[in-house]
Amino acid sequence: MLKETLIDLLDRDEPDYNAAADMGTQIIPYLLDITKNGGDRLAPRAVYTASLIQSDKVTDVLEVLNEGASSSIPEVRVATAAAFNNQQHLGDSNSDTLKFLLNDNDMGVRKMALTSISKGEFHANDSVRSEVEKLTTTENNELRLFATEVYNKIKH
Repeated sequence: MLKETLIDLLDRDEPDYNAAADMGTQIIPYLLDITKNGGDRLAPRAVYTASLIQSDKVTDVLEVLNEGASSSIPEVRVATAAAFNNQQHLGDSNSDTLKFLLNDNDMGVRKMALTSISKGEFHANDSVRSEVEKLTTTENNELRLFATEVYNKIKH
């Protein structure tokens, strides 16, 4: 019943992410399953919903984000990168996943990861800063300029 309600909230033209996230941590196993098996429509929405859940159990949310980061579907990886906007409080526990996304073969994923880092009060550790710095020498001019802007913001 809970999973069906969750899917109903997410499988709309205008998903109700907040109502889904308000269902709490008990939906995380369902979100993980949808992230793995939900395809290019539901899986990105599941990742984003997980990022909205406020929980002391950061490992639960990270499990969904890690699954999203390793998805073969680019839209899921982009949604995962965007999800870090909502999970900046995770601190160093998210650095491996974020570094992975910064090295993604899809430029849209890398750009969204940079966007998440550039917003708010993101605390980038040395390893994340190092990955951003590497992107300042990328072959894509637009990405290189954006990476330089982000790096200058977080290098302190």
